Amino acid sequence: MVASSNAVHKHAHKPSTQVLTRKQKDKIIRRFQNEMAQKEKDFQNSVENEVKLLRMKFNNRLNKILRKFWDVKLEDVLNVEREISGNTPLTLFHVIAQLESLKKSNDNAAVEGDRNTEKPDYNKV
Repeated sequence: MVASSNAVHKHAHKPSTQVLTRKQKDKIIRRFQNEMAQKEKDFQNSVENEVKLLRMKFNNRLNKILRKFWDVKLEDVLNVEREISGNTPLTLFHVIAQLESLKKSNDNAAVEGDRNTEKPDYNKV
């Protein structure tokens, strides 16, 4: 009895040896090609959505920067950070205050320079 149940069991797991026609093979190939094309399209759409999301995040961060800091160079920020004395904590507030005073002093120097520059008097001998 055990032998007969093993024989039935072995027969149930025997792989199918069905031969596919050329038409069936072509249909399977087309189905897989269509699936791959759809997966590629879905992937491209997800990449485009990620790019849009990153652009939106980046633009939002840019829009949060105050107008008065648009002209500040990174070099100036790094120099201010280096120049802040050891007893002054390195905080955004202190860096901004230093940058504002640096900008004001540069603006004042430019205005003073404009006032001090005299046009040459070519009539003098």
